[in-house]
Amino acid sequence: MRDTHKFVTKLQQRGGFSSQQAEALADALKDIDASDFTTKADLQELEHAIDRRIDGLKFDLIKWMVGTQLAYGAIVIAVLVAFR
Repeated sequence: MRDTHKFVTKLQQRGGFSSQQAEALADALKDIDASDFTTKADLQELEHAIDRRIDGLKFDLIKWMVGTQLAYGAIVIAVLVAFR
């Protein structure tokens, strides 16, 4: 936080905080490590990774569905040929 005095003043004037409360909050916020926060870029990267994974799963699902249908067709043909 760059300007703690300004922050404390705003808390007192607009938020109804006492001087002690405002200063305690300003001190607590100074100790926060913002490097662990998730950024918009992090979320976009995750979204793209999920989209790629979903696209891969769609392909796998279609592949299995087509393979299964071909196997069912072969079984039906084999049964028809066997009982002719």
